[in-house]
Amino acid sequence: MAARHENLKTEIAELGGRLVGGYVTRGQYDVVHVLEMPDDDAMTKLAVALASRGNVRTTTVRAHLPEEFGRLAAEVR
Repeated sequence: MAARHENLKTEIAELGGRLVGGYVTRGQYDVVHVLEMPDDDAMTKLAVALASRGNVRTTTVRAHLPEEFGRLAAEVR
């Protein structure tokens, strides 16, 4: 498992991202990773690469800082 974790960190970095944290969990999900990626395209590439290995399913959630969300919400007419 440690080798997979290190390989994932390298793969994320190659896409311009950073692994903020990785957690082994109980319940619906076995593992949760918190990532910072440069854009949605990089995240999509990572998700496709992981899913193509056949033993991984991903759920991606886009998170916003409160200030960022407030700015976006203020732009809605």
